[in-house]
Amino acid sequence: MDRPALTMCAVNARGHTGSVRKILDHAHRFTGIGWDVMIVATKVDTEALERDGIAYRRLPRPWFGGEARRRERFRVRAEAVAARRPGLAIGHGDIRSQDVLHLHNCVHRTHEVLHGTAMPADDPLGRMHAAMLGGGAFRLLMANSHLMKGDVSERFSIDPEKIVVIHPSYDPATFDAARRDALRPGIREELGLPMSAPVVGIITSGSFRKRGVDVFFRAIRGLPRALRDDLHVVVAGAERRLAPYAALADEAGVGARTQFLAPVSYTHLTLPTNTVTWGCGGGGG
Repeated sequence: MDRPALTMCAVNARGHTGSVRKILDHAHRFTGIGWDVMIVATKVDTEALERDGIAYRRLPRPWFGGEARRRERFRVRAEAVAARRPGLAIGHGDIRSQDVLHLHNCVHRTHEVLHGTAMPADDPLGRMHAAMLGGGAFRLLMANSHLMKGDVSERFSIDPEKIVVIHPSYDPATFDAARRDALRPGIREELGLPMSAPVVGIITSGSFRKRGVDVFFRAIRGLPRALRDDLHVVVAGAERRLAPYAALADEAGVGARTQFLAPVSYTHLTLPTNTVTWGCGGGGG
């Protein structure tokens, strides 16, 4: 008996971002219940997929042209691969035609919140989202909050009946307060943190401005000096421009006791945030 087929398309399927973790988790779960899963991407976690026998098609990323051309080239090729396979096609914001569209971000709303203006019409990501959502070439849209559902439904005139809200989950084995005392000594030693000093941190995949790392340091600056004098700060996530945030740490009086780390293998977004569409962040729904 033939297994039901599922093709998942995303530019990136490797790394520590929330969307990548969700793609890999879905691939593993569908494979576990007997589906024939293939991931189509330019970046692939081959070790994780081959370990569980999940097929993949890695598309080359063009080295020439701008971002818009690279996205369009991926879209055309990924849609062609999905069209040749039977069964369902799930897109993650990088193709226009799919059975199920799993939307991870409201890029237009994010731009408006951060910049106070409408997203430029020539922005490559904005153009892709407008074509994808405005075209309505999907049977079902998975939103991660009611805020997202309301925004895209109104902005792109999408029938609310085509949108289902599924909130992100978390791993209770990772975020278990009962394990705190057992884990604390090893983690503090690894990070070079005093065993008794107060520590506050924000852990995310990246996009520090969107995640409100600036708000985070302004909040610390507002603490009484007696609390700040011994406070240690840990910020984990990918960010190309660390200098402005290091300056904010200095202004808050914690610069010498702040560590900026690369993304870790698990992420959990800690308040506050400037704009996040799912329920764990400020402004989520």
